[in-house]
Amino acid sequence: MSPLPQSLPATDPTQNPPLSEVAAALAPYIHTRAETLRIRRLLSAHLAASLTHEESTDGETPITHLTLGAPPSTLVVKRTPKELQGGGDARVRAAYLSALQSHAVAKKRYQALRDEIEELRQSQVVDSASRDVNRGDGAAEEYIQLVKLRRRVERTKVVDKAVERVCDARLVEGGAGGIGKRRTGVRETDREGDVVMDGGISRSAEGRGRGGRGRGGRGRGGGINTERLQREVLKHVGDGARPPSMRNITPDRQSSLVELQVTGWLNSKASSNDDRGVSSLITFLERHATKRSALFRQRGGKAATGSRIKRSRVEGDTLHIFVLQQEYESYSRLNNFVFAGKSITVTCENPPRSRSPHNSGTSPEPANEVQQLIQDLLSRRFDYSSKLLSLNALGTDEQLQEIGMFKTPETQSKFFLATMKVCSAQFQTAEEKRETIQSVSLADNNLPNLSIVTSLAQTFPDLKNLDLSGNKIENTSALGAWRHKFRHLEQLLLNNNPIEKLQPGWEVEVMKWFPKLRLLNGIQVRTDAQLAQMDQSKAIPLVQAPDFRDEGGIVQNLLLKFFTAFDSDRPALANMYYDNDCSFSLNVNTHALRDKDAQEMLKQSWDPYIRISRNLKHLNNPKVRTNRKITGPEEITKTWAQIPATRHPALTSEFHKWVIECASQPGVPDPTGTYPQGVTGFMVTVHGEYEEPIPSRQDRTMRRSFDRTFVLGPGGPLKVRILSDILTVRAYGGSAAFRLGLPVAAPIIAPVVAPAAMTPVTEQDLMVLELAKITGLTLEVAKQCLETSNWNLHTAMGTFETHKATLPPTAFA
Repeated sequence: MSPLPQSLPATDPTQNPPLSEVAAALAPYIHTRAETLRIRRLLSAHLAASLTHEESTDGETPITHLTLGAPPSTLVVKRTPKELQGGGDARVRAAYLSALQSHAVAKKRYQALRDEIEELRQSQVVDSASRDVNRGDGAAEEYIQLVKLRRRVERTKVVDKAVERVCDARLVEGGAGGIGKRRTGVRETDREGDVVMDGGISRSAEGRGRGGRGRGGRGRGGGINTERLQREVLKHVGDGARPPSMRNITPDRQSSLVELQVTGWLNSKASSNDDRGVSSLITFLERHATKRSALFRQRGGKAATGSRIKRSRVEGDTLHIFVLQQEYESYSRLNNFVFAGKSITVTCENPPRSRSPHNSGTSPEPANEVQQLIQDLLSRRFDYSSKLLSLNALGTDEQLQEIGMFKTPETQSKFFLATMKVCSAQFQTAEEKRETIQSVSLADNNLPNLSIVTSLAQTFPDLKNLDLSGNKIENTSALGAWRHKFRHLEQLLLNNNPIEKLQPGWEVEVMKWFPKLRLLNGIQVRTDAQLAQMDQSKAIPLVQAPDFRDEGGIVQNLLLKFFTAFDSDRPALANMYYDNDCSFSLNVNTHALRDKDAQEMLKQSWDPYIRISRNLKHLNNPKVRTNRKITGPEEITKTWAQIPATRHPALTSEFHKWVIECASQPGVPDPTGTYPQGVTGFMVTVHGEYEEPIPSRQDRTMRRSFDRTFVLGPGGPLKVRILSDILTVRAYGGSAAFRLGLPVAAPIIAPVVAPAAMTPVTEQDLMVLELAKITGLTLEVAKQCLETSNWNLHTAMGTFETHKATLPPTAFA
């Protein structure tokens, strides 16, 4: 290398530059090595200030300008400084920070995907199909597996939600009962007057199922349109509407006809008709097909809609009929039926494919699709002639396996509940349901207990025959959910269950649960005579006469005045029989039984009574309990003023509406203080009724029943006072239980004749009249019977029953 010229020294180029202009231009960019190192350190520190580790660890890599060349996965960008958001070099640095941040996010997501795949592998959820992927690229294989699993789970969730919607919806059941969500609005009907099951969906929504992109079209892969199903389920689940019917199916599918051939009818008894019996045969086919399709039709099972043959023609001895595709199964079941003395044969050369929603050309709404699947299942498994609904071996049904509803007990229970809801909705009344389905088979379902199928008891409570054979029931505890449920069950099959070997004597307990059971595992366990004996009502002892122990007419005088004054002048009544030591309380019994024979039962309103009611069953506050026990005539008068007006029946003329008992009550306070231990008073119990005017309708009254207990003692202006008065008001229960000698089926209060009236008629005369009224005896014979029985009405009734057969005809009136 030749030496430098003397004019260009090898020292600092900024010293004596050849051109002053060049030196001035390069001065800002030329630095010494030390200064360059300082600038680099400042830039690294500034860049590191925007970075941080996501998690603090002991061995984390320090952030330097060297480590930033290959940043660790825990490094994240806190923020992009404002000074780096400009142009030039600042833009490059900002882009670097952004790329660094994206890199960290991608690494985090990748690690999460690997963890999820590993978790799925450990739980053995990965199916065999996903394991056949080309393993050349490990990351691609894992990703494809994950996508397939997600799609599978998504599809299962969609179907599960659709089943839940069918379960939650209130299907039309008429009088058949059932539980469901309340639905407002008027039910929509079609031109034939049938209830439209999709009446709650707008017409615009109905029109959206007619094809087009995103409007019910099916994807290339066939099967359920999972994306649309999920969207619709999320849209409609929980709205309380009933599952719509299949009226949204495209018309070309609904109107497609199937041809069937009918032979064997030519030489029937109807062949002598002008048309060789063709019209009679068509009527016969339509009538019987209607019976077999009406149970599970889309419009609620109304037989009036009918199955109709659209076209027909005769070729030789063969009748060709054309029916709707959805009615094909109804007509195909008529094979080997007897028409006019001849067995006919019904065949089909080109039977239609299954109407499963997975094979259809459209994708109806999820709940609609599940409902149609259930209707197809019921239609295939119902035998109209034997009235048997066969639900055995549901887990092996191909269509149910496709939607994966029998993989877990939870999904099985949901699907069975939805099946019961759809089935129950086909009937207009409970009687129709009871007459149509009398037998159900649940055989070979691997049931360890009844938790999955418990809803059968609510749907068909009147079943006569039930088959549970071939399951895994080990003891009677597994059957406890149906204990005392099927009260009319006549035959029960539990063959091939572990209970037969594991629990000896299980038959005895099962027989107690089902009182009408005749056959158990094909063996007769009760005869007709035993069942008839069980149906006879148990003998109930005669109602005893009341115990009315009045002395000196004290009680009867008080009662005759009390209820008349309570109806007309309550303040005067309070001042007459109550003082400051007397108490009154009122209780409302809103759960009392009503009179079942009442012709008209008005709605009971308890508003005026509830405000002053002291029903200790409902009041827990001690202060409220104390305040509602009223003492003193003034407070009692104020409380009585809050009770609506009343009108009690007359004791003297309508004593059959009353029951009155009176007994001595020791320890009643003596107002004079002569007897500190108290004196003997009376406890009087009164049961009766009264009429209460209806404020909104002056011409109508409401009847109520009451029970009133008095404790009487000395004192007051009339020498008798009511120390305790407890009034219980309840709905009208009638007076049938008050009649002596009539057996009643519930715990009752003994009937009583009115207390001895304040007229010349004595108590004995009233007893004679009552006995003569009950037995039909003449007054003279009735009196002799009472005298023989020491004037005990109950004993007299027993005497009459003993000698009834020996009495002459003249003894009866």
